[in-house]
Amino acid sequence: MGEELTVDGTTVYVARPSTPPAAGVLVLHEVWGLNDDIRRIADRFASIGYLAAAPDLVDGGR
Repeated sequence: MGEELTVDGTTVYVARPSTPPAAGVLVLHEVWGLNDDIRRIADRFASIGYLAAAPDLVDGGR
């Protein structure tokens, strides 16, 4: 559902709802970084109308 973008050298997974977003949500990961579980959480937020962004705070700026 979402896509990975590079923002100022950091990878960010962005999931957009199919309708205009109600609000935005920042999804932060645990110690393992941005993984499929975090992407699914962001996708779930998008499925209920939120714009969700999940930055990779561990390996995002390799």
